[in-house]
Amino acid sequence: MSVRNSEQLRRLVESVELDASFAGALCEVDLLAERPTSGLPLMVQFLVGHPTVSYVIVHDDGVAHIARLKDDDAVEVTLRYERTSGVRTFGPETSTVPAALVVEIVQALCRTGKGPDYVRWEELPMD
Repeated sequence: MSVRNSEQLRRLVESVELDASFAGALCEVDLLAERPTSGLPLMVQFLVGHPTVSYVIVHDDGVAHIARLKDDDAVEVTLRYERTSGVRTFGPETSTVPAALVVEIVQALCRTGKGPDYVRWEELPMD
């Protein structure tokens, strides 16, 4: 599915949220740049399906960064889900953001290459 604007992104997330709710699962969304552009991420990954927490990961040239809120309010939740490469777990020590902010963060990334001012980025080991 192609996502060309903010409204299509919002509809995509809503659709995946419904699928995740129906399946009782968490879903990782990979948003790939159709035409890579300098200054914008090659891929953005985010988690959908948890009612309160998520994460946003930005991939660019062999480096990944994960979003943290600047105020660093830790979210005491462990997120666990299956991928084709195996089971992946993100604990409270790993950056999580409120689920309600995911679309806003991803929209800012796709528009400007940076997240909103309330987000800081930490390098994440690649898997």
